Amino acid sequence: MLNSTAPIFVFLFTAAITRHEPVTMRKLFGVASGMAGVCLIVGAQALSGFGEQLLAPLAIVAATVCYAGAAIFGKTFKDLDPILPAAGSLVCGAAILLPASLVIDQPWDLDTIA
Repeated sequence: MLNSTAPIFVFLFTAAITRHEPVTMRKLFGVASGMAGVCLIVGAQALSGFGEQLLAPLAIVAATVCYAGAAIFGKTFKDLDPILPAAGSLVCGAAILLPASLVIDQPWDLDTIA
């Protein structure tokens, strides 16, 4: 459910940063009703363990913020061959995850299955 907030963040980023589309009452109503819907579906019980298991919901919200940024930033690639931004995002992801996987997993310490 938290992943469904990506379009809401797209609107908020567009309204606050890029301003390439006008903010209308219809769009504001859509954002408000979308947030209300997410809050109603998630419910107050989701906040009962607030603080104990906060990392996973924060990671989901951070991912939706990144999706929104990618959607807005992706408009600048309209003149490129689609394979170039796709390859660029995969190479950047690998460059970030490879060192992290070496530090976290430490594959040189893993037992091999014989």
